[in-house]
Amino acid sequence: MERKLFKGILSLAVVLAILMTFLTTGIFALSAKDGIESIINKAQNSSLEERDEFVYGLTQSELDVLRSEVKKFTKGQKNSLLQKLNRNDDFDVLMRNILLADEEIQLVLEDVIYKLENRVKSDLEKFAKEAVFLTSVEEKSRDVIRFIVNDLIKVNEDTYLEYVENVKNLFLGMSEDELKSAFLEFSDLEESQREGVPTIIMILNQEDFDVDLSGFQSIAHDMNKMIMNCEYDSLGTKMLLKMLEYFSNIGATSVVHDKDGDVYKVKLSLDIPSNIRNAIDRELRTTAILGKDIKTLDDLLIEIEELINKHDNTEIYNFKKLLKEEFKMVYRGNLPVPETGDPGSDPKDPLPSKDPSDENEDEGTTGDDKGDKNDDKSPNVTPKPEEVEESDDKLPGTVTFTDIENHWAEENIIGLAKLGIVTGYTDGSIKPNNNITRAEMAVIVVKAASLEPADEINLSFKDKDEIPNWAAGYIQTAVDNGIITGYEDNTFKPSKNLTREEMVVLIIKAFDIAVEEGLQPPKFKDTDEIGSWALNFVAKSVDLNIVSGYLDNTFKPKRNVTRAETFTVLYNILKTK
Repeated sequence: MERKLFKGILSLAVVLAILMTFLTTGIFALSAKDGIESIINKAQNSSLEERDEFVYGLTQSELDVLRSEVKKFTKGQKNSLLQKLNRNDDFDVLMRNILLADEEIQLVLEDVIYKLENRVKSDLEKFAKEAVFLTSVEEKSRDVIRFIVNDLIKVNEDTYLEYVENVKNLFLGMSEDELKSAFLEFSDLEESQREGVPTIIMILNQEDFDVDLSGFQSIAHDMNKMIMNCEYDSLGTKMLLKMLEYFSNIGATSVVHDKDGDVYKVKLSLDIPSNIRNAIDRELRTTAILGKDIKTLDDLLIEIEELINKHDNTEIYNFKKLLKEEFKMVYRGNLPVPETGDPGSDPKDPLPSKDPSDENEDEGTTGDDKGDKNDDKSPNVTPKPEEVEESDDKLPGTVTFTDIENHWAEENIIGLAKLGIVTGYTDGSIKPNNNITRAEMAVIVVKAASLEPADEINLSFKDKDEIPNWAAGYIQTAVDNGIITGYEDNTFKPSKNLTREEMVVLIIKAFDIAVEEGLQPPKFKDTDEIGSWALNFVAKSVDLNIVSGYLDNTFKPKRNVTRAETFTVLYNILKTK
């Protein structure tokens, strides 16, 4: 009897132990269906991996449901949940956004994830990346560079408040408290690291630096993710290019070569004396402030080499071609063409140019450059659109694409597709996250405005031969109607990526929306980065709820606009017509 009782107690203990293990190790997975209060409570006993799995597995529709639930909460309920969010990991940041965002603002999952992926671990890291970015902003680059070169090294515990006051109007992407924290972190660095920070920022300096990354988008996306933690932030690729250029210059030799045994791939190596290598290694250790812990030059070169070589040969060819044309010291090789293995000629474009009157074409594929300058050094011809077989089924609601399920802009994309303004690619995709070029934008904005492509083409741009056939008629119509213009050097730059401020101006003009002079500027933290030529247009579009800012109250006027963002703005306007 005692033995049975003992076994019974032991069995109960085992069951309770297993149950407690389930509860404390998060076996009961977090699910959006449970509601936000239950999710936050369960997450207290979940591992970091489980919390991240919830964040990056969330869909836009699930986010919308959680936001609707929060709108019914009292202030006390929200505060009670907020007190439990004290880990400051991605899960907590997401939950705070859901609980605290203005009820009138729709949280766009892609924007939230973008912000999470770009979240920096220290204010000094944020300052360094912001400084590199601002060197590309024409209105601020000289002042930023002057501060980095002449004054940053003078910042210490006694002087940091003075310098915060001096630069707070330059670094509008950071709050005053973040600048104070960044400068205090800088003050605590060892002397060699303090000296290295301005050096690294100036090595990566983006002043007068504009390159076309459209020929190797997949490689660029991986480089962006490696440096910026976000595949669509092309500053990452540009920073790596500047770093490779620096290595080649300081070593007076090339760093990128054709790989032995497979000339279509790359081999990264730098044959330099040990004293120069050691100096570079010391400077690379300073890159820890950028959130990238690089131990040695060799470690970095191996990482970049492996990143590039996992991509197809055509992309690698285009990467080498850019280096050969724009960074002559960086690459030494024969530039073999993947199709034939013969050096010296470009790969053949497998997509034939099409008649612009063809109803079944899309607007083309896109690049991944920042597109915020007007001086492209060597613009590529805009990629030609892929042929799309038109379905016989014309019933409403049957438009589908393979890459928009649960995408935040899914409804808007389908809406434009039903109107015949956008179409897909032969693989069934619409590529919503690709950037959009000037040529592509001209096509869809002319269609959206119910205008027809011109039959007679008499464009006078110096680079008119680079305008693809499928876009020429639409560009002619856009020019004739004052929707789009060329640059001061009489070029059109069809393959140049469109920025957010450029998109706003084009759309406002296309729909003939009156823009008054002297409108109240929008109250974004980076309003002063909006070009004077675009400021009234942006103000008008904000007033009409055509566009909005990001969660951090920035507009990011120089940021490339994606196809999904463009489609959404156009669809929002069309719904009001």
